[in-house]
Amino acid sequence: MGSDRFRTSVLLIILLFAAIQIFYAQRLALVMDEFDGVYEAHRLRRDVPYRDFTPYKTVLGYYIQYPATLVASTVWGRIVALKVELVIINALMLGAAGLYCSRFLSGGATAISLAMLAASSVMLERAGEIRVDMLTAWAGLWSFLFLIRGRFALAGALGALSFAVSQKAALYVIASDVVLIAAIAMDRDRRAAFRSFAAFNIAAAAGLLAYLGFWSVVGDPQTVLRATFLAASQTAMTVDYDIQWRFWSQVLVRNFFFFLMAGAAVVVLVRRRDDAVARGVSVYAAVLLLLSAVYTQPWPYFFVILFPTLFVLVAAFLDRIGSPRLLVAACVVLGVLYPLHRLLVVPDRSNEYQRYNVSLAAALLGEGETYLAANDIIHDREQAVRSLSRLDAIGLRLLEERGPQHHEQLIRDLDRNPPKLIIGTYRIYHLPQMMLEYIAQQYARLSGSVYLYAPLVPRGEGTLNVRFPGRYRVEVQTGGSAVVDGDAVPNGTMIDLQAGPHRIATPAPLRLRLLPAGIEALIDPQYADERIFYPQVYD
Repeated sequence: MGSDRFRTSVLLIILLFAAIQIFYAQRLALVMDEFDGVYEAHRLRRDVPYRDFTPYKTVLGYYIQYPATLVASTVWGRIVALKVELVIINALMLGAAGLYCSRFLSGGATAISLAMLAASSVMLERAGEIRVDMLTAWAGLWSFLFLIRGRFALAGALGALSFAVSQKAALYVIASDVVLIAAIAMDRDRRAAFRSFAAFNIAAAAGLLAYLGFWSVVGDPQTVLRATFLAASQTAMTVDYDIQWRFWSQVLVRNFFFFLMAGAAVVVLVRRRDDAVARGVSVYAAVLLLLSAVYTQPWPYFFVILFPTLFVLVAAFLDRIGSPRLLVAACVVLGVLYPLHRLLVVPDRSNEYQRYNVSLAAALLGEGETYLAANDIIHDREQAVRSLSRLDAIGLRLLEERGPQHHEQLIRDLDRNPPKLIIGTYRIYHLPQMMLEYIAQQYARLSGSVYLYAPLVPRGEGTLNVRFPGRYRVEVQTGGSAVVDGDAVPNGTMIDLQAGPHRIATPAPLRLRLLPAGIEALIDPQYADERIFYPQVYD
């Protein structure tokens, strides 16, 4: 393949890749962690990591994503802007990696493997998720490329840079060190091989120490060390989720030929002991494949950590065996066109229901008002109780195990700082029964998955402390009238109430449903019925 034809091929690949990713971003429902990811990037407007909060991951990735949060003025607009930023980064990195590989691999082999990478379900469906894994993978890929090109110090520095985005980069550092140790054991010039090993690790260590040192000056050193190593290792080693085969099988089926080629590449290239590039690529990829296989939490997004390396592996394999025409045809049909059959599936998906609920909830929340979703869905507002803000399956199980006294304390916390609304997701519906009963007493579904403040008043006479000022609809369960602050109010009547105590007498249980003025313009009848908020997001 001539250089002009190769560059044209790369350009077409990245343009098609970007176009499909933009299309997917408009269709695919957001995964739970994506909302949390936007929150982490957006909170950098006001908070400093390790000083004001303890980050879940190392923080460079959030700072890379931060500029997109300044582009739009609405909650959903920022989500879209951040997805577009990631698509642009992915397309640029994809093209740059292809062009760089063509310096030491044939253009045809590189273009074919690049097309297989771009067409894979992992890259098309997961690379654009609002997470830091893909950013980690790009830095890790460049570390790998410079490693096999003999730029060991630069490779180590990029390994550290990848770690500053996410601790998953430790997989790349381990794979790199295995390659370098193998070189010490096999190369004739062991002194040079040892110098390469030292250069890589000194540069990686220097980069890591620079990260730790900088944030230790900004925040508390113990917090930095604990968050960077202890918390991350605990998360990585957890076996609470039995998901390994579930998602490995999914990825293998959808991209079977890419893995088949990768397996053949490792077997063929590892035998070329006198070919430093082939040996380095095969050993690195084999180690990364092994580490990925034993990784305890291979959620679908995890595989972006692996796939860019497989691109280099397959490209090197095709380059070394001369890219036979029959194999090239198989790559096109089975490695590119077959994974793209997912284009027939994705258009059936939609994130419109999420968009509607996010926009509705954001419009209802005023300055300083809180919500509850057990997931940071509205990234420019805080949840009422921070300990309830991110409840995955493990968090929900631990919460249930804390027992009734702890649940009562959480209810008191909610009552002291009541959320104005609740977004109904599976995480909310799996709260302890006592807390669900409290929610049912204080909130009623407005539209979609949004539950707005609507206290239930028991039959009889008493005082209700209204928590939010505004327009309320009086709903007496048996009909008739109630008496509010001395005035008879027929069922269905709208009244304006200030926050504070109000005397209420009612012949039957009564619900005061908050319906702010102008809310009718926000309600879309096609989303009136509640649906699953996270539909098939990991399928």
